[in-house]
Formats: sequence, structure tokens, C-alpha cells
Amino acid sequence: SKPETAQPVVSFCTTLCLIYICHWPQEKEVQDESTSLLLALAKKGEFVRSLIVNSPSFEKIAGLHAVCASLRHNASQQEMSVAMSAVGGELSIDVVRGYQRLPYIDRARVLTCLVIACSSMQDDKSNAMLNVCLKAVEAPFSALVQALGNKQVKKDINVQESACLSILLYGGVVLASEMSEPERVPHFITPTLPHLSGLMTYYADDLTICEGLLKMFRDYA
Repeated sequence: SKPETAQPVVSFCTTLCLIYICHWPQEKEVQDESTSLLLALAKKGEFVRSLIVNSPSFEKIAGLHAVCASLRHNASQQEMSVAMSAVGGELSIDVVRGYQRLPYIDRARVLTCLVIACSSMQDDKSNAMLNVCLKAVEAPFSALVQALGNKQVKKDINVQESACLSILLYGGVVLASEMSEPERVPHFITPTLPHLSGLMTYYADDLTICEGLLKMFRDYA
């Protein structure tokens, strides 16, 4: 297919996924189908990936990930406003709230799709979007590790939620091995392994966090 004929089809698919993700975030079957469709498109090679990246709805999905990568399910309105201001763009509060309500595991699956779709190293727009997606994962985790190391935060439910979200998002990156130049996955993950391992000790009595870490280490291996 030519770009001018294939682009409307790809844009329609990404728009459909965006609507499902933001308006039915708690419907497991809907999210399964949405992420499966995005992933199938992203795996179709450089031609389709370029069409995906040039879809406005896909850009919104990437922007939503960047905003919500640090937002727990119980994040306050102020935290949401700060995250939206930091990322910028034209996202409405309603779509951000919708994406925020996604189960963490589904956010991780969306991230896997984003990383694979934005993995063309020859395309500047793809590289920029990929960097934003990965930095959105790295920044809150680095802040969490630093706060825990300096004992600036207590071991409460909010910190546990943030840790769980970060672990699952890193797991989403691990599963993006079908991206172009897949060696970028270990380049991103390896420096964080000591800190992730440290969470295993810190949260040894939290089955959810330990299970997430063990699954991520298994997938990475």
C-alpha cells in the first residue's frame, strides 16, 4: 500500500484504541483487544510504524503515557495538574483521568506498543517520542529510589503504589524486544537493575511488588 491510502486506515485504528483506552479503562476485554491491535500494527515493520507515529491519536496516547507514568490511581488533582503542565500538549483533563484509571498492567502493555512503534532510529519524530516515553518511566523511578535511599518518604500506600507502577512500566519496556535495534532495551534496563533488586529487599513482605519484580526479571532473562 501507499502511505496516502494506508494512513487513514492506521489512523482509524489508533483513534479507536485511544477512545477505548480513555473511555473504557476498566473493561479488561476491551483493553486486551486495544493493546493487541496496537501491538499487531507496531510489529508490521518500518512502513506501518511510520504511519502509526504520524497518527495524531497515537501521539495523544504517547502524551498520555508521559503524563500518567508518575500518576498513581489515587493521585490528587494537584499531582495530575503538575504532571500535565510538565508534559504540555493539548490533552484534556477527561482523557488524562481516563488513562489514569487504566490498570497498571494495561499501562505497561500500552508502553510496550509505544516503544516498538517508535523504534525507527532513522526517523527523528520516532526517536523524540521514544525518548519522551522512556524518560517518563525513568524520572519518577529515580525520584522514588532517591527518596527511599534518603529516607525522605515513609513506607505507606502511596509509595507502594508508585513502586508497583514503576515496576510494571519497566516490565513493559522489557517486553518490547521486537523493536528495531532491540539492544536498546538492555541499555535502558541494565542500569536500573540494582535499584529494582533493592526494592525486592525493601518490600520483601509485599507480595504484589515482589511478584511484579520476579516477573520482570524473568522476562528480562
